[in-house]
Amino acid sequence: MTAAFSNEELDKLAGEFRFATAPSADRSMSIRAADLLDPDLCIAYLDRVNAVFEATTRTACASLFAKRYSCLAMASSLYAMSVLNKCFDYGLDNCHVESHYQGSPWLPRVRLDDRSLTQPGPLGREAWRESVLRRVFADNLSRVWGSLSKAGPVSKAVLWENTAIYVHWLYEDRFVEGAGEEEAARLREDYRYLMSGAPGGAVRRTRQPVVPLRCAEGRDEGIGHADPYPQNLLFLLPGIGRARRLLSDLPQAQT
Repeated sequence: MTAAFSNEELDKLAGEFRFATAPSADRSMSIRAADLLDPDLCIAYLDRVNAVFEATTRTACASLFAKRYSCLAMASSLYAMSVLNKCFDYGLDNCHVESHYQGSPWLPRVRLDDRSLTQPGPLGREAWRESVLRRVFADNLSRVWGSLSKAGPVSKAVLWENTAIYVHWLYEDRFVEGAGEEEAARLREDYRYLMSGAPGGAVRRTRQPVVPLRCAEGRDEGIGHADPYPQNLLFLLPGIGRARRLLSDLPQAQT
């Protein structure tokens, strides 16, 4: 029998992981996520949100918005998957970006049209996890990054690197707070899968340019095989030191 999210769990998703249960009153800064795929709507939305960022170029604005978007798309979905062992559908067509201010910072949230719950079934947790990740990464983030890369324009490599930094921060720092033994085991397993085992299709739909990997030992490594495209987020994840430095650029304190 499917176990619904408790009120306490929903409150945690809303209070700490950018989840919205109702539309925002600020409609000019809110948008149906699928509308970001429309070139004209995407550019118009970036121009509106730049009232917050005050970026000097649309490229910079697109990069700043992408950091907010990656967090709202991943924070509640990956927390629900790894800590609560159940999830909603975070496919692009099911998501809305809802404007939200937390004090002065603009920290938009994700609202879902269909809040039907999924959890591991007869095929096991691994198959369920891959289906969740496919909806978050391949069906959502990859498609939005493709649109933003043209609207900015901004490099897809930059967008995916920032995505990987958030994955690192969420699993290494944010999600482990208060996690019990069972939750901690799932976090380790899912983080390992995201970094080294997730098929390229589960992580994204389109192939991305190589991003050099800054290893913890301090050396740069490219991918030396014939297919010069990373198949999982491992090749987009900077080493811990670089990730920590880059996190100072992200809205981490209010995530």
